[in-house]
Amino acid sequence: MEQPECKDVGGMVEGSGNKKHIILVHGACHGAWSWHKVTTLLRSAGYRVTAPDLAASGIDERRFQDLRTFTDYTQPLLDVVASLPPGERVVLVGHSLGGMNIALAMDRFPEKIAAAVFVTAFMPDSVNPPSYVLDKLKQEKTMSYWLDTQFGLVVGDKERGPTSMLFGPKFLSKLYKLSPPEDLTLAMTLARPSSLFLEDLGSVPPFSESGYGSVEKVYVVCAQDDGISEGFQRWMIENNPVKEVRELEDADHMPMFSTPEQLFQCLSDLLRGRGGRRSMGDERVKEEALRTLGLFQVLPGLVVFDLDYTHWPFYCECRSKRVVPSLYPHAEGILHAYKDKGTNVAIASRSPTPDIAKTFLQKLGIQSMFEIFSSWTHETEHCRRIQRRTGIPFKSMLFFDDELRNIEAISKMGVTS
Repeated sequence: MEQPECKDVGGMVEGSGNKKHIILVHGACHGAWSWHKVTTLLRSAGYRVTAPDLAASGIDERRFQDLRTFTDYTQPLLDVVASLPPGERVVLVGHSLGGMNIALAMDRFPEKIAAAVFVTAFMPDSVNPPSYVLDKLKQEKTMSYWLDTQFGLVVGDKERGPTSMLFGPKFLSKLYKLSPPEDLTLAMTLARPSSLFLEDLGSVPPFSESGYGSVEKVYVVCAQDDGISEGFQRWMIENNPVKEVRELEDADHMPMFSTPEQLFQCLSDLLRGRGGRRSMGDERVKEEALRTLGLFQVLPGLVVFDLDYTHWPFYCECRSKRVVPSLYPHAEGILHAYKDKGTNVAIASRSPTPDIAKTFLQKLGIQSMFEIFSSWTHETEHCRRIQRRTGIPFKSMLFFDDELRNIEAISKMGVTS
């Protein structure tokens, strides 16, 4: 049988301008490279992803000696956010010291930030100077905590620069304790000097309530973190309460390496408005669909859906089980509308990879909505089996599919298609 063309190359689908945009911000001594696994998973799921190198980090051409302030260090992120087109709002994700970088961007551009996610990250408040949480960690830790981290004062040509910091192999090993050894090797190869910028962050006013404080925040706790302990993470949450707290039980300080799929799933759930709640977009679609259904005196007894290019914009055989797909924007709201009206829904898909399809339905949290599952053969056989199991006549069924040949075949059975 001829294999169908994979229409979503690299997870990029038509209408990409409407995809949710997420900006991933790395921690100290690291670069955008640290996000490569999660970036790949998010893009494969259809999200727009930007992962900038902060100044003098990753492949950024600036030298650490060129930096004077924390704003200098954050400038690449600030430039990205400032360049967003009017009306576009992004989700910022900060890891470790990257929490301070996204906090600065939130304070500068609150109207451009839909939400911020702190992943085992330093999270300031709106009462104390930005350095407050960093100072507290420094007070609690002795120099033995830092192991072979190298601290030194980098002096610029015109004025004194920030205190430099470069993680050594032993300290990196602590941060990467549950991560694959090849990722630790990568970090040892690519790490560059950075700083906590304590002097600069301690000399500026607190982030404002109207800026930083106005943006919705989520915190992702990494329970096995030996760099920023779980206790310290939860103290920061208590110090500055957030809208939602998630936990990665098996993640060390580098969840993008130790638990990349779990971190991706967490971010994807948050972006889709899940975690026990449907997004506002789904609710609006549902209400609109309910109004439309209310115009009809008689509704179908059963609605049968195809999956590929009907529920989601791809073929299952072109995807890995590891990713979470994006439904078409109106799909879930319409499903909920039918369920609220008491109409059963079923799946009829001849996908050659039914195991992947079932996994995706589970990951999307919508498997329970389908009360009837038929065999993964031709749609006409699906409908016959569904009819035998339910007793619902073909004339009381409604069928959705993207392929004309299936629509024509099902219509001949008396099913509205």
